[in-house]
This record gives sequence, structure tokens and C-alpha cells, in this order.
Amino acid sequence: MVKRILLPIILSFFLLSLSVHNTVTVHAETPAAFTADQINRIDLNDADLQFIPLFGSREEDNQSIEEIVKIVNSIVKNGEPTTDAIDSWQRFFMSELVIKFNDYTSLSVTLPDTETIYYTYLDKKYKTKDKTAVVALGKLFVSPVQTAVGGQVQIGGTYNLKGEDAYSERGTVFLFIKEIGSSGGYESAKGVHYPSKNALLVHRAPSAFARYDFSYTFPAFGEAADGTWKAIEPGTYDLTIVRDGLTSSHFIKVAAPKEPQLSVNGFPVSETAVKPIIIDGRTYLPARSLAEMFGWDVVWDENQRLVRINTDYWAPASASADGPIRLWVNGKQVSSNTAPVLIENKLHLPLRTVAEAFGFTVKWIASTKSVHAIFEPELLAVYQQDDQTAVFAEAINKYATAFNERNEPELKKLFESETEVFPRFEDIGRRLITSVSNLQSEPRREGKAVAATVDFHFLFDNDGNSQGSRGFVFVQEDGRWVIRDIE
Repeated sequence: MVKRILLPIILSFFLLSLSVHNTVTVHAETPAAFTADQINRIDLNDADLQFIPLFGSREEDNQSIEEIVKIVNSIVKNGEPTTDAIDSWQRFFMSELVIKFNDYTSLSVTLPDTETIYYTYLDKKYKTKDKTAVVALGKLFVSPVQTAVGGQVQIGGTYNLKGEDAYSERGTVFLFIKEIGSSGGYESAKGVHYPSKNALLVHRAPSAFARYDFSYTFPAFGEAADGTWKAIEPGTYDLTIVRDGLTSSHFIKVAAPKEPQLSVNGFPVSETAVKPIIIDGRTYLPARSLAEMFGWDVVWDENQRLVRINTDYWAPASASADGPIRLWVNGKQVSSNTAPVLIENKLHLPLRTVAEAFGFTVKWIASTKSVHAIFEPELLAVYQQDDQTAVFAEAINKYATAFNERNEPELKKLFESETEVFPRFEDIGRRLITSVSNLQSEPRREGKAVAATVDFHFLFDNDGNSQGSRGFVFVQEDGRWVIRDIE
């Protein structure tokens, strides 16, 4: 009787132990398997070396991510809980792979030697040994490359910078020049981190998926941390590249330009049709080019030797055939010792005379034969609007001014708190707004929102557009109208 009872019990325990022995251990905290579509990004590093990260949203990274998922699932399958301690100094010199998932959790894999693997998930540490997995993971650590930087550059010259050593999925690359050996770091009022207080910002460009590839014209003027524009004199400097908090400096020698340079609001004018001509120390630009740049209405009356800019009226008296060319701007005759001239039968206007007539600031640097013109956009007349429309007009005016200054903190004040500032400065190149006009507004959502449209006139637009309409969607936030979207 006892044997009949004990035999089934013993047999059950034997089968249970056999089943446990042949079943893979699955830890409650760790999924049985990860999939590639769960992954947001993968970071790889070894000591102070950063390798090219992988992004779940980048199609070209799919194959590498699939390989890593396959290896990690094998590691997880065989890993066992461990209490092994690795101090931070030891860990610094180990290869590490951090997988960040879409649900904001992460799994880190640490490789201390050629076969040992530690992984941590949800604050739980596990360990396994797998030489094949270590070798396979090591092949996926790809070092970034960057265009050779340094040597000699020339003001007005065009250069290319390409690299894979940024960090974020979407970021900005800043180029600065600074005195050799200067440091200290400085946060500008516009929220840009300068590598030193005397550094000058010479260019910014976008990066995507830790990569960047752009061309830029080395400028005659750079932006200082206080927002002013400083002339770049020929000499030796550190060219400092800042991308996503990573910084590198390269020795460069800046040479004077081959020909006169024109900059507008800090941006070098590289278009050949707008190249300045210097005559007796005075700068002249083609009239047609100026008209297209700023949206001016320029008329050349050859019979009366008269140039009318934004002017319908002109003096009726005829001018002598060999007399100076007269200039009218905004309905008024401009008296100046510098008159417009004809060069190869093309009308050229004196930049300083015309610019100052429009309220521009003009600066001439003799050492580099460079002229810098700074203008303020023509804005909406706020006082001509009704009370509510005046609020939108003032906001759009502030938007245009901050846009041209590339002043992100000021732009953020105009937007809804959870709304991203549009557009990103690094995406728009040299684009500037020269004028704002034709404001129209329409209530939406029973007065809870307002759609306002305006016409912008652009300078240096990437797509070659000189003008375009923009729709601003305003909503109420904390008792004031703010921008939710720009269409």
C-alpha cells in the first residue's frame, strides 16, 4: 500500500525536476525577447571614445539594430542574476552598449573582457559568458569620421564640413573662432554656449542622426556673445566646433579675401550678382540686385539721369547728359557726395548712401575690404489696428525681429509653453525677413483661437523665394495671446 502511494509521488518529483532542468530560466523582470521596433536608439562607447549611435527611426541602421537585438536576446536567455561589483573607474575602461527603448526604459550591456558580459535592466544586474557575442558586438562599434579641419582658410572662401560625431537625433553644429588658448565657456543672451567669452560665432548648421554635412562661406564678421558683430581680422585662431555639447578645436590661419566682401546682418553675401565694387574707397552694388534683395521698387530714368527707389514722384527738370545721377528714396531726394554710377552700362548704387536713407547701419573694414550692412525689417503699423489685432501685429513684429536676430529665448516668449519654436534656425540658413505686411485675422473655435495671416518679404531664402504668406495660430495662455502654430 505504501509503495503504491510513494511510487507516483516519486515519479512526479522526478518528472518535475527533469522539466525544470530542461527549461530556460526566464526572469520575471526581463522580457523573453526584445524586438527591433521597441528600440529608440543605441549608444556605444569605450572609455572616452564615442562611436556612431544607432537610431530606430533611421532606415540605414535597421540591419545593425536587428543584429544587436539577436545578440542581446541570446545574452538575456543565458544570463543569471549577479551581485558582482564594478566600480566606476573600472567601468570607464570597458566597452558599453546602452539600448534605449521607446517606453523610456533602457538596457545596458558591459563587456569587461573577451567573454564576460554584464547586462542591467530595470536596475537588476545579470551576467553570462559568451565569446561569440562579445566579438559580434565589437564589430558594431563603428568609429565616426570627420572632414580634416585646420590649416588656412580665406575670408569669402567656401568650405565643407562633414562628420558623424554629433550625438542627438536632431541637433545643431556651431562653428566659432577664438583666440588661441582662450577658454572658460560663456552662455550668451540668445542661449548659445560660447567656448570662451571672446569667441565669435561664424556659422551654424543642422545635424541629423548624429551626422552633418554642410558647406559654408567663411565670413568677414562673426557674432560675439553680446549679440554684436565683430570684424574678423586676418591672423591665427582656434576654430572650435561644438555639436551636442561635444567640443573640438583646430588651429587655423585666416587670410584676407581676394576681393571685397559684403555681409548683411552678419551673413556673407556669396551671390556673384551682388558682389560689391570699390571705387575710391566707396562701395557700390548693382541696383537690380539691391531691388531684388530688399523688395525695393527701383526705376532708372536714363533721360533725366534719375534713380527712383520707392518713389513715384521725381523732379521735372531735365538733367544734363554729363551731370551726376540724382537719387530719390521714399519720395525724397538724397543729397550726397556719392552719386549712383554706371559701370559697364549697369546702374550701381552707393551702398552707404542708400542704406543710410533706409536707416541701415553700415560698417567698413579696410583691412579685409569688407562692408557690413545691418537692417531692421519693415514692420506692421501697430497703431493702425484695432485693439485685438494690434496684439497680433505686435507679436508678429516681435517674431520677425527675433527671427532675424536668431534670438531663440525671445521667440520662445511668443510661443505657447509646450510648442516648439518654428522654424529651427539651423534649418533656414541665411534667410532674413525684410518686411511684414497685409495682416488679416479671423476668429477660430468660437473665439478661443485666432488665425492671422501676413506677407513676408525674404532675403537669402534657401528655396529662392523672395516672398510668401504665413499663417499664425494664436491661442490664449495665462491671459495672453501666444503662438501655437505657424502654417
